[in-house]
Amino acid sequence: MSIPVERGFVAITGPNGSGKSNLLDAVIFCLGENSPKTLRVPNLGALIYDGSVEEQKPSSAKVALQFDNSDRRVPVDSDSITISRELKQSGESIYSLNGKHIQRNNLSELLEVALVTSRGLNIVLQGMITRISELVPDEKRKLIEQMVGVAQFDEKKDMAMKQLTDADRKLEVAMAKIGEIRDRVQGLEAERNDQLRAKQLEDQVRWLKAASVSARLVRVRAIASDRKTSVGVLGEKLRQLQARQTEIRTSLDSIDAERNQLIKSAMDAGAAMVVLEVGKLTNEL
Repeated sequence: MSIPVERGFVAITGPNGSGKSNLLDAVIFCLGENSPKTLRVPNLGALIYDGSVEEQKPSSAKVALQFDNSDRRVPVDSDSITISRELKQSGESIYSLNGKHIQRNNLSELLEVALVTSRGLNIVLQGMITRISELVPDEKRKLIEQMVGVAQFDEKKDMAMKQLTDADRKLEVAMAKIGEIRDRVQGLEAERNDQLRAKQLEDQVRWLKAASVSARLVRVRAIASDRKTSVGVLGEKLRQLQARQTEIRTSLDSIDAERNQLIKSAMDAGAAMVVLEVGKLTNEL
């Protein structure tokens, strides 16, 4: 269903039950209203199907509004804009601006520039005139500020101040955490420096030990070389002495042989002399 709305003040009239409020509900629904009470339903799902009519349950409810934007009150580079909202059975709402998906907050910010909101006075719901007439002066002032667009700036200012307060509080917490982290970093840096110094000392100790072992190794090698030379010299002397010993033993063997020969010769000569003496004695007798 499509309903054209001309420029200026437009009133929708009709007998009770003719659906006047339903049309306004559709408009504020498209502008982003999410309160079931304002939309006169127990829940948003009832906007799709309330079970009062025996028919196939639809999968979604969708409303589209088209605005004349030739004066560029809505900051979009187009002579006309079309916004739409589709409510799925899952409860998800899909908003579109000129056929392109857009977030609800971004769409609300664009429309607020032109003072178009779901709870503004560009849409006067049934019973609102009576409520306006019963407002106290301070409430009327706020209503006028809302009509001329001042209230939204006050709301944004209050929101900005709240965000600033929250940011200051978060900044204080962050600064406290930064202080703790700085102290921790300083402690870790001190530990790191201690570890580096300990490593340097360990490296120096290892180097000194290596130098000491190297010096001892050089000395041991020198001693081993000297002893090897001494062993060679002593070995040569030993060989010479062994050779001399062999010569001496050979000489001793020769001397022993010669002595034995002399003894034998002496014994043979002695026996002959005894025989001669015996012979002489015999002859004399």
